[in-house]
Amino acid sequence: MNIQIYTDASVNVNNAGGGCGYAYIIKCYQFEYRVAGYVHHIDKIAKGELYAINDAVTLLFTKDLVPLTKVEIFTDSTEAIHRMKDIKHPYVFNLIGLALKNGNRPSEVFDLIELNHAKAHTGGHDDASVMNRWCDKVSKQHRKNKGSFKAIIYDLTDILL
Repeated sequence: MNIQIYTDASVNVNNAGGGCGYAYIIKCYQFEYRVAGYVHHIDKIAKGELYAINDAVTLLFTKDLVPLTKVEIFTDSTEAIHRMKDIKHPYVFNLIGLALKNGNRPSEVFDLIELNHAKAHTGGHDDASVMNRWCDKVSKQHRKNKGSFKAIIYDLTDILL
């Protein structure tokens, strides 16, 4: 089973400690699972992107979706991609857990997981551009509301429930 994860995060760079809105989409065939929320303790964009990626991978980990053939992660943060390639980064442990659950060895985690840069604000109509645009819009809404509402799940599908 091939799965794509699209993420984005939004912080107020002028207000340290202002919190972070995040959003992600998990796509599996024609099904989509969309989540957005707010975390008050993150004030750096790369950390927000990593939080969104980790949250999406954690959700996948809890579902019985094996065998996975490929999990493609799309983020517009090159810093988050760079950090995720460090096998010692704390968030990579969930990737390793997902790989183990799938029957892969820890050393094979990046055979299963593919990290991709999604160029932001292109106005394109390809999947990565369309998904990034939604994640960008919704993560900003959640940041502006500063936690006045908790994570919201959009477009629930039977396959991921």
